[in-house]
Amino acid sequence: EQVCAWVDSVRPRYFALLDRTEPVLAALAPTLKAEQIDHLARQFEKRNQKWREEWLDGTPAERQSRRLKQLTERAEMLYGRLEAAQRAVLTANMATSAFDARLTHVEALRRQQDTLQTLRLIQTESLSEIRKMAELRALLARTVTSPDSNYQTYRAQNTRVNCQAFADFHNSTTPAQRAKAVAVLKGYEDDARSLIDARPRP
Repeated sequence: EQVCAWVDSVRPRYFALLDRTEPVLAALAPTLKAEQIDHLARQFEKRNQKWREEWLDGTPAERQSRRLKQLTERAEMLYGRLEAAQRAVLTANMATSAFDARLTHVEALRRQQDTLQTLRLIQTESLSEIRKMAELRALLARTVTSPDSNYQTYRAQNTRVNCQAFADFHNSTTPAQRAKAVAVLKGYEDDARSLIDARPRP
């Protein structure tokens, strides 16, 4: 419950960040050239190919092995080297995971096409600045909240399961590992504050 409450508390801050981002995107997006948007499309395809190779290709056992490796690497980045019992917790959590690689991939493709179509649309000279801003705002809204009701349901379920999985794993860590996690997160905070302090002032 504590983990999910923290996740819920982050969402309003994320929306506030998007509000601050809108003017920047509104100024930048209309200046993009057609070849730059085409380059973005190619980058999307490279990412899609890598995703397919990692999460959709191969046998179920191979995909599970790759996923466990990724989860282990992420956990060790935060907590340090894991013990055998903690690896077992990750493995058990995978067995009850709501993760759906196919549905996640379909949503990623939708977002990419939505982004490319919107960027190409706002290159239209006859479009007013108000309309361009509205199109970008709508794109951001669709990125945060998918228009696909099936994906919305999946995401909500996956979030609940992940809250429990993270809580289970965190509760399996040692005091030393938790201290390391605090230090790592403090480093991220310090880096973020340094970037904020270094930004140009108006």
